Amino acid sequence: MPYFHMTTNVALDSTTHEKLKNAFGQIVSDIPGKSETWLMVGFTAESGALYFAGSDAPCAMVEISSYGRIPTAAFDPLTRDVTEAIVKNTAIPADRIYVKYAEVAHWGLGGENF
Repeated sequence: MPYFHMTTNVALDSTTHEKLKNAFGQIVSDIPGKSETWLMVGFTAESGALYFAGSDAPCAMVEISSYGRIPTAAFDPLTRDVTEAIVKNTAIPADRIYVKYAEVAHWGLGGENF
């Protein structure tokens, strides 16, 4: 039950959405026991209201939520792979991309909780 949400101040067209969605679908396997089968991906782009270090130059925040614990060893590969996917598919430099993690204890689907 992972959820990747990317917020950026850069316009992303449907082709870029698709490329990032596909990349995130592969990257989610960096979390042991997780796969694209349960992955949800969301994008909030070109809001114009995202600043990093006082600048509105291209930047992004990716929030990764996962049901249960993420092993400590998974964080470095996740951050690296998410950053590389964004750099490859957008004009956002690596040093302007934050990745945030949330381990969620309660998660619902279809009117029930896990």
